[in-house]
Amino acid sequence: MSEKNLIVPSSEKAREYGRKGGIRSGEARRRRKALKTLMNDLLQSEVFDTDIYNNTTAIGFSPEDMSYGAAIVAAMVREAANGNVKAFNAITDLVGEGSSGENVKLRKKQLAMQEKSSAAKDSSGD
Repeated sequence: MSEKNLIVPSSEKAREYGRKGGIRSGEARRRRKALKTLMNDLLQSEVFDTDIYNNTTAIGFSPEDMSYGAAIVAAMVREAANGNVKAFNAITDLVGEGSSGENVKLRKKQLAMQEKSSAAKDSSGD
């Protein structure tokens, strides 16, 4: 790339671009927050679809606990029980037992500390 093709904005232009970027970033953050709120409301809302309601109660959810969130959990459990590995991985991640779960992270940290400790003992014992 040639140096003459590179256009460096003045400090005023850079400030203006930064301001516009900050405004757009705030707008995007507000949109994401609104979507998250909407999704949480929907997951907690009552199920009106008869098929979804029947499938969810068939797996053991009580009618009092019925929500779209419960229906999704029931569907994930059903899929995992039928051998869907992706559903199983999603469930284990959700409850913190999966590869991205806190238990695995903690265990990895413990192993790293043990290895570091044993390496320090080996080097000091020579």
